[in-house]
Amino acid sequence: MVITSSAIADGVTDNTAVLQSEIHAAAGNALYIPAGDYKFSNLSIINHNTKIHGDGQATRLITNSPTGDMLSVGNGPNEIRNIELEDFVLWSSVQRTAHAAISCAKIVRSNFENVYVGTLEDYNANGNRLYDGIAITEFGSVSINGGNIISAHNGLYCRGNGSQDFGAELFIGGGYRVVHCAVGGIVIAGGAGGVKIDDIDVSNCGSGLIVNSDGAGAFNREIFIGSEASFDGCANYGMQFAPNSCVYVEIDGAWCASNFIGVCIEGGQPADATFKLSDMRISRNNNHGIYAGDGVVLCVGTQMTNNGYGTFGGNGLYRAGTAKPMIFNGGYAANNGAGGAGSGIE
Repeated sequence: MVITSSAIADGVTDNTAVLQSEIHAAAGNALYIPAGDYKFSNLSIINHNTKIHGDGQATRLITNSPTGDMLSVGNGPNEIRNIELEDFVLWSSVQRTAHAAISCAKIVRSNFENVYVGTLEDYNANGNRLYDGIAITEFGSVSINGGNIISAHNGLYCRGNGSQDFGAELFIGGGYRVVHCAVGGIVIAGGAGGVKIDDIDVSNCGSGLIVNSDGAGAFNREIFIGSEASFDGCANYGMQFAPNSCVYVEIDGAWCASNFIGVCIEGGQPADATFKLSDMRISRNNNHGIYAGDGVVLCVGTQMTNNGYGTFGGNGLYRAGTAKPMIFNGGYAANNGAGGAGSGIE
């Protein structure tokens, strides 16, 4: 059964109580929120099998609260299943200073489709009013397709748990866009496996992708990045793999350009860490195209061009001191180090 919201879409009336009641009633049903601007403070989903959908970017849920998660999914101790969020915008009428637009805890078999955490129109008119975009703490089989995130801190943050038994299968793609996030566009913060990223544009962030173990206190297991993913125009790294970040990373055909460093694999990775970089296009990064500080690195068919054009120069690929194998096969390095010292491969 579809429940049509009775909230008042005038952008002024506080609809928190009405929307919260309707969200509870939508368990096993679907809540449809028509086009309009709906003012609220904070909302939560605590029941399985809840669907909320709107009329795309014409349905705007606008918080008046500077803190607190705008929409929380799950209560933490217990998993929540079969949540569907589709076709609406989340925005704020005030400057938010903490917390996420959507925060999920132990979410399983769920799907977000065409959910817009901010829009470019709102950003251009009012600046970056949102703090964190989407935060997912422990997950199983979650898909995020379409839509975008524009937030002042992190865009999409996800992690599993320290025991490595709750954080598997997360897909991010479907034309997704993450922009103007000052810290990380996508942050994978430990204990996660089966993370797949494709058909996504991450740009103009502090770093496009940050992979670490800071949140869960344990390394990630495997991350796959596909050919339709691009990371560009970031102040620090297109992709950063911090110490103890991941056991297996496979990047197939992704684009990484116009960052400070394209791909940074820092030292101190797990003992058997492997990074497979296939058919990538790594170009016009200010410093190194690829910095490989640790791990077994397989670089196959990857093109590294015009990197190191900044003041201090840089290399197409720089291999730091480690005895672990590196294989470079089938790609090429050209016109690197133009800004100063540097070479194709060092």
